[in-house]
Amino acid sequence: MARRHETAAKRRKMSDKCTKVLLIEDNPGDVRLIQEMLSQSAQDGYQLECADRLSKGLECLGMGGIDLVLLDLGLPDSQGLDTFDKVYAQAPAVPIVLLTGLDDEMFAVQAVRQGAQDYLVKGDVDSTLLCRAVRYAVERKRSEEELRESERRYRLLADNATDIIWTSSIDLTLTYVSPSITRTLGYSTEEMIGKTFEGLLTPASFEVATKVLAEELAIESMAQRDLLRSRILELELNCKDGSTIWAEVIITFLRDPDDRAVGILGTARDITERKRAEEALRKSEEKLQQLFKSATDGIFALDLNGAYTELNERMLEMLGFSSKDDILGKNAFEFVAPRDINMAMVEMQRTLEQGTVTRLEYTSLRADFSEFPVELTGAALRDASGNPIGFVGILRDITERRKIEQAKRDFISLVSHQLKTPVVGIKLGIENMLQGLTGDLTTKQKQYLQEMHEICSRNYRLVSDLLNISRIE
Repeated sequence: MARRHETAAKRRKMSDKCTKVLLIEDNPGDVRLIQEMLSQSAQDGYQLECADRLSKGLECLGMGGIDLVLLDLGLPDSQGLDTFDKVYAQAPAVPIVLLTGLDDEMFAVQAVRQGAQDYLVKGDVDSTLLCRAVRYAVERKRSEEELRESERRYRLLADNATDIIWTSSIDLTLTYVSPSITRTLGYSTEEMIGKTFEGLLTPASFEVATKVLAEELAIESMAQRDLLRSRILELELNCKDGSTIWAEVIITFLRDPDDRAVGILGTARDITERKRAEEALRKSEEKLQQLFKSATDGIFALDLNGAYTELNERMLEMLGFSSKDDILGKNAFEFVAPRDINMAMVEMQRTLEQGTVTRLEYTSLRADFSEFPVELTGAALRDASGNPIGFVGILRDITERRKIEQAKRDFISLVSHQLKTPVVGIKLGIENMLQGLTGDLTTKQKQYLQEMHEICSRNYRLVSDLLNISRIE
């Protein structure tokens, strides 16, 4: 055992550029010939180890470090395909090139089918052919191992991915599907292999998929097509329990060595929740848009410079415009009466800086420069970071309200006048009587008149208070 480790250690100290070849051959003449042929290749550099029995060769393979085996099928302790089978079983990752005579060439061909890299017929081999066969065998085996390792890694990723990874033929028949399909759709992988997308997709989505596939196949006929292109689709898939989910599906073609499309590689990610959120957002936006359009008040948005960026139909009507194009981009302060511009600017700036909601009454201008009173309720528009990016406001025409308020004031003034005038007259007459201007009064009469005077005073104050309250309102 110690000798094995020493031998392996010596091998590891050899140059990495040197290809370590194990020759299992019992004919000394053939061994010398092979040694001479390999030594003639200064470019490749070979280290040759020899074994004249299969048992010795297997022991040498067991110690590791061998890059390639040159194997004679006819050995004293093993003959024919059985020889290859034992070597291949001992070191399946090591490339094997067979050395055969004409009488066992048939076995060599069979061995190649079973995993040997190549075979050479003794007597027909020269140094160039041998070195090329050895070099190609090593490179092919390395490429095969790298491919297998790559496939193993990708299969491991696919088998553990949360997204569904799948392959199909060009006619959309599944040839592979990752285990994540069980969690997503409820099907086992065995149920899905051989299943077509027609049964997996809803009718509308299957129509979309076949249309896209037809488009992609049409592109395949173009000389300048992008071989790495992919398509992203949103498709509705049928679950095993009868429900459906939405998936974002990415597809690209699998290609043969001549770059012809021979299959489809795809991934599918469950986006059902995203679709629900998008649908809820769409409906919410529709409602807001309907409210925006049908609102009885004007609604508008400004940028930080005060220019209109959006407004509804009612706002257009209030300002006397028929089209948004006539007002979008114009400065909102152009439609404020000059005497109120400074006040409006100060309020807007305060709202942007402090984040407060402003309420303001001012005089607005129409397109024909006529004036009308308005009430503004406004707030700042902010981005995701909280920075102001504009101003949004609701504008109400209060012309009718102002008229009603004025009529109310006029009515109250009239009523107060009608009520106060007789009270004042009565009060004055009582005062004259109390002063004796109409003659002497008894004590009882004076008492009655004083009570009447107090009642008049209370009524006068009551009318005054009502008038003051109406003014406050």
